[in-house]
Amino acid sequence: MKFKPVKAIEKDKNGNLVFNLAADAANADWIRAARLARRAEAGDEEAAKELKRLQETPMVQIIEDDETD
Repeated sequence: MKFKPVKAIEKDKNGNLVFNLAADAANADWIRAARLARRAEAGDEEAAKELKRLQETPMVQIIEDDETD
């Protein structure tokens, strides 16, 4: 499999701007991130660490699948 990182902002074939809201794991799983943010604000250090990890995890797109069924 080959992967391509998802950019937050890019242009499509026609030159139009495309905003990828799920460019990182925190935005892809925004409900979980919001719950972790609420717990982190209340002083939960583990939640703060997990939220930071989600924010720093980039999403990828599969561009080629070498596996055959």
